[in-house]
Amino acid sequence: MIVLIVEDDPFKLIAIQTALRSRGILEVEVATSLRSAMTQLEARSFAFVVLDMAIPSHTSDVGAV
Repeated sequence: MIVLIVEDDPFKLIAIQTALRSRGILEVEVATSLRSAMTQLEARSFAFVVLDMAIPSHTSDVGAV
């Protein structure tokens, strides 16, 4: 199971990674921007995504997001 974490706060990112790993989820990919997340989502499938709902979006960079 591969999980994508979309989080730009390094402290929250570490906490999420630690929580997932403590539950046996060892395959974790990280995106620290919306653009990076979109690129990774286009490239592969993930079991689920942990999404920072307050991550800055730059719609001019990623299209109609």
